[in-house]
Amino acid sequence: MAEALSVTVPRQMRITIRRHAAKLGIPTDHLPDDAPSPQEGLLRHLRAAGTTIAAAWFTLRGHAPSLPLEAQPYDLLVDMGDVVQRVQVKTCMTKREVTIGRRLPGTSKGALVPYGIDEVDAFFLLDGELSIFLIPISEVAGKLRISLAKHRRFRVGSAISLIR
Repeated sequence: MAEALSVTVPRQMRITIRRHAAKLGIPTDHLPDDAPSPQEGLLRHLRAAGTTIAAAWFTLRGHAPSLPLEAQPYDLLVDMGDVVQRVQVKTCMTKREVTIGRRLPGTSKGALVPYGIDEVDAFFLLDGELSIFLIPISEVAGKLRISLAKHRRFRVGSAISLIR
């Protein structure tokens, strides 16, 4: 039924439905298998591909991205002609909320801290639908998480064609 409605049911939700149906004694052999959809399989690698997608996006618009040689709070330096922007790349698997905070160097499970306006100029965000957002730090300064719905005006495109 989900396919008829063009709705993607995440793999974890399909597994949960099967588990609850089994507890209730409801047969599930008519349900689609629990293998990840091709899109879900590709999205597992979204975090690793984020900076590369961002660099390609900027390059295709005539801007010159560079990777910092040393560890920095930003992922890319982007020469936009009249200004160089420090861009932090973030990805999320949903389309609702994205974490834009960071952990301090040397901590893997420490508390999140927000990026400062003296560290980054903008966030390049990719959500689970591969929508691309370019949000200036001035819009989200001091925040650890943001709702993408509240920042729709900063949506600048989509990378969906990369997986279809």
